[in-house]
Amino acid sequence: MTGTRTVRLLLLLLSAVALYATRSLVGGDGPPPAPEEAVTARELAAPYAALVADVADWWAGIYPQLSGGEVFAPLEGGFVGYAAQTGPTCGDELVGPERVVYCVGPDYIAWDRAFLGQILTRYGQAAVGAVLAHEYGHAAQQRLFAAGVLPTPDASGLAREEQSADCLAGAWFADYAERRGLRLSHRARVIALFRSGRDSRGEQIVEGSSLDQAEVFDLGHEQGPQRCLTLLRAQD
Repeated sequence: MTGTRTVRLLLLLLSAVALYATRSLVGGDGPPPAPEEAVTARELAAPYAALVADVADWWAGIYPQLSGGEVFAPLEGGFVGYAAQTGPTCGDELVGPERVVYCVGPDYIAWDRAFLGQILTRYGQAAVGAVLAHEYGHAAQQRLFAAGVLPTPDASGLAREEQSADCLAGAWFADYAERRGLRLSHRARVIALFRSGRDSRGEQIVEGSSLDQAEVFDLGHEQGPQRCLTLLRAQD
């Protein structure tokens, strides 16, 4: 378990998200967000409501194809936007600043509003959507593990979970870009964000990854979500 690791984010450390949230809360019993903070995808205030709803709709449509017909159960804890030091609890830790996380036990996605705003300003709306699609990918992974569709990984499977979530974000973006008629420049900005997923020393957060984040994002973009699940079945 790696819930005790502390990593400062520079731009967006997508790998660190699961390191803190997904791995520390497998089977966790942390309390859910406060009722006044947890909302559904369609209750969110602008500017993220449409993006969250789009990601949620995409998963609702694609999940039965991955799960053998099972529907995607909505996030029990909803979506939580918070201000810096006032984040919700995930396990025995407070979700701190500069975070975008999926928390397993309470089953919610949360983000530091200012931090996500920085991503929006620097990389654009499609990049914010890709970040949320990555986190939604972790929620889907947990459901597929629980349903027995995918084998539940041990601690050594963290790198594959991250690769798969990056890949699933790419699959969402491919569909989103086609529907919205986005240009290659939009994709380039999202790729730049994924390439920024490094710590202050410039090292990859998740060690042992054989593929770089941008590569697996492109894998999902080109080959779709089914291909992303094969990353979870791969052997180191």
